[in-house]
Amino acid sequence: MRQLPLLGLVALVAALPGCGGGAGSSALATQPHPLVANDAPAPTSRKEMTLDGTLVQLPAPGKVTLIDFWATSCRPCVAMMPKLAALHEEKRAAGLVVVGVAADDNPGLVQQRLRELGVKYPNVVDDSGTVRGAYRVTDLPQSVLVDRHGKVRVVRLGGGEEDLRALRAAVDTLLGEP
Repeated sequence: MRQLPLLGLVALVAALPGCGGGAGSSALATQPHPLVANDAPAPTSRKEMTLDGTLVQLPAPGKVTLIDFWATSCRPCVAMMPKLAALHEEKRAAGLVVVGVAADDNPGLVQQRLRELGVKYPNVVDDSGTVRGAYRVTDLPQSVLVDRHGKVRVVRLGGGEEDLRALRAAVDTLLGEP
């Protein structure tokens, strides 16, 4: 599979058939996402409540924000989360914020899955689909990377190793920008 450049204002989207696609299951295609190069959706009038009771704003003001849309029943989502947790731990001092948005309606099940995976970054249960709708999430797992100025720079659909490498590279680039 050939490597495609991820940087700039192009969203790389893997054509995955729902949550069933895994690493290497689909060829990558460059497809612009309607949010790429635009401001992230305006935060709702209220901040989002995380499972641990804190409030988060999406995106985090002045930070590079990686928003991970996932579900407890999505195998590629669950496989990607410990790797995103490691990225969060490694890069948070440099200005990266990772927030998970669970497409589930059972907070207890979401908390259980997070404990099993050792994921400590904040997570929001989006049972109404409000956050997913604002970010135009079409499938899971989907990652949205927002720069420090609130512009959506990358939208990545997929949970394989290539997706993680692409997200890491993009995070490094955005953390290096003023």
